[in-house]
Amino acid sequence: MDMSMLVMSLGGVQILTLILCGILWWYLVRQERIINSMRSEVNSVRQNDTVTEPSESEEQAFRREYREAEIKASLQTSGATRHSPTEKYKYVACMADKGLGVEDLARSFGISSYEAEQLVNLSRLANGAEG
Repeated sequence: MDMSMLVMSLGGVQILTLILCGILWWYLVRQERIINSMRSEVNSVRQNDTVTEPSESEEQAFRREYREAEIKASLQTSGATRHSPTEKYKYVACMADKGLGVEDLARSFGISSYEAEQLVNLSRLANGAEG
């Protein structure tokens, strides 16, 4: 009787081992399918996603806008003491041409609204004389 119990217990262990191996195999096959589907998805996205270089005109427009933003930021943070008067007037004219209001110009450059308005008028006159 002891021998038959031993054989049955060994058979049960072997059956459980086979079942466990089957479950692990099924899990690995499932994981492999998921990985393959993700790889194909990544490859299709890479093929569809093309990076375009900016054109020369876009690059120039970006540089110009970046420089204007840089000037505006430096004027707002440092005030008018850093720039010479003629440089300040050039900046006022440039920013007025871009549509910045008189009050905003006065605040940015640390000048009075009247002075900013006069500078905008002078800028318009100068542009009219050049054109």
